[in-house]
Amino acid sequence: MLQTPTSEQTARRRVDDQPVVLRISGLRTRFALDDGVVDAVEGVDLEVRRGETLAVVGESGCGKSVMARSVLQLVDRPGRIVGGQVWVPRPPEPTAAGRRRGWFGRTRRPPRAEEGPDGMVGLVGADPEVVRAVRGKRISMVFQEPMTSLSAVHTVGHQITEAIQLHEPMTKQEARERVVDLLRKVGIAAPEKRVDAYPFQLSGGMRQRVMIAMALSCDPELLIADEPTTALDVTTQAQILELLGRLRDELGMAIMLITHDLGVAAQLADSVAVMYLGRVVERGDLAEVFRDPRHPYTQALLRSVPKLGRRTGERLAPVRGMVPHPYARPSGCSFRDRCDHFIEGVCDTALPPVVRDEHGHEVRCVLYQEDRR
Repeated sequence: MLQTPTSEQTARRRVDDQPVVLRISGLRTRFALDDGVVDAVEGVDLEVRRGETLAVVGESGCGKSVMARSVLQLVDRPGRIVGGQVWVPRPPEPTAAGRRRGWFGRTRRPPRAEEGPDGMVGLVGADPEVVRAVRGKRISMVFQEPMTSLSAVHTVGHQITEAIQLHEPMTKQEARERVVDLLRKVGIAAPEKRVDAYPFQLSGGMRQRVMIAMALSCDPELLIADEPTTALDVTTQAQILELLGRLRDELGMAIMLITHDLGVAAQLADSVAVMYLGRVVERGDLAEVFRDPRHPYTQALLRSVPKLGRRTGERLAPVRGMVPHPYARPSGCSFRDRCDHFIEGVCDTALPPVVRDEHGHEVRCVLYQEDRR
């Protein structure tokens, strides 16, 4: 069920004066396949500040997960980042353990990274050691399926300890004690025993908590959570969301929440970015977007979700049509073939520009252009 948040609920944290922990500028990721080229991410601009929770929502296949992986340079071939930049605060120096393991400092020259505003560095095109210094320390990620993200042949304690020692100057015993504390913090019972358990010995909810503990092991400034409640029962979903919100408030970190569930976004997020076919079509404060959705795609998504107070027997209104084939992207607005407000000769001729109001609410739609014909 979707319950529209109020302004009072989303005003619990004001982050406008907080430092930026992630700035995505014109990011473009492309997959060159045998049958054609797929532009999975096409010109995404996003910004996340300390303490903020940004929900990136949209249907499956809209580019949310590829965009998140592009941030940490985790796009596998044949995917490739072909444009834009990802700006993050300058990473710290690697630990001696990190150098011994061969992850850092392989060359004598200073690592290459593009210098950006406010002392930030760019990850696109940077040396691998710069990216590795950011992963886990500045930015961590909770992947969609914890069973395939954890090694089946190593204990969960070993896996988390390895991540800690790469970034923190700790002995193995100190790192183990920290792992036990982290497992306790994320709500795993008997952490002194579970630290030596293998992933297949844990339930789905416990494995997800282990992934969260690993992501938080080096006190990151930003946590990217890619569908963190997928394949979990409703009770466990609520517990994971409550855990993420509590840890965010305690640690002061930012969260980028990747989800197709608008109810999950309403429960945890402060702001929202709606993606469709690789582009952000609407962005703004969560309460504002849910109360006054402007893009026809956002309006259709909200109409398709069950709401409290709906009359018994009332049918939901699904988003009509199908997502276009990735090899046959429509000209102009990508949503035009499914839109109830399609204007022939306008929506199909050029990509709509981004329109921004005085409250920072952005929408990519010709309906809000003052000079449209």
